[in-house]
Parts: sequence; structure tokens; C-alpha cells
Amino acid sequence: MGVLDSFKPRKLVVGSPYLSVTANGVSLNKSAIDRLEYAEFVKLLIDEEGKRLAIQISDSDDQDKVPFVNPGKKKDAQYVRWNNREFTKQLLNWAPNPELKDKGFKIPGQYYQDEKAFIFAFEEAIPL
Repeated sequence: MGVLDSFKPRKLVVGSPYLSVTANGVSLNKSAIDRLEYAEFVKLLIDEEGKRLAIQISDSDDQDKVPFVNPGKKKDAQYVRWNNREFTKQLLNWAPNPELKDKGFKIPGQYYQDEKAFIFAFEEAIPL
């Protein structure tokens, strides 16, 4: 039994995890994708009152799953993007001020290991 037996490798990905929202869509950067373990599926959870979005690792059996990273392209995934107009419009309307809504914004993510999920609070939005 070695002194490092309880340790696991941790890759370092440059940059902080964030979600970006523009009129063209919603995307997650590579750092966020890495923390979500390049999952094939995630679940999108919305807190309308708190204007927060959670993205949680899911599996193929979950009826609320959303495709995330194509299993054949894990190593090449630089970002994940959703172009659903209604989803994008809803999130743009959560911008804390009109200037951010017009130009787009990004939100740093808070990762919760036990839940295997990020929470993005729109009150923390900053310009792109």
C-alpha cells in the first residue's frame, strides 16, 4: 500500500468555469465541461424566482436529460452550446441590466461536487 493510494488525478484546465448568454445562444466553456466530466447528458434546472440556472450531470435513463457532450468528441470539446430560442430569450431576460441583455454576458459558476452540478446566479452576470 502506497502513500498516494487515496489520491486521484486532477487535470488542470485553464480558465474559470462560466456560462455565456448572447442573442445567438447559451454556452458553457471548457472549464465547466471538464468539471461536469464531459457527460453525455445533463439536466437543466431553472429557479425562475431566484433567476438561477443549474446544470447537473444526468444519464440516459433520465426523462429530463439534455444532450451535452458527444461521446466521440470528448477530447475536442471546447464548449457546449444550446441555440434554443425560447431558452435563450428567457435567460437574456434575466440579465441584471439592459446593456448586458443587448451585448451578452457571462456568469461564473459555483460547482457543487456532491450534486455534480453547477449553479449560475444571474445577479453575478458581467459583460462579455
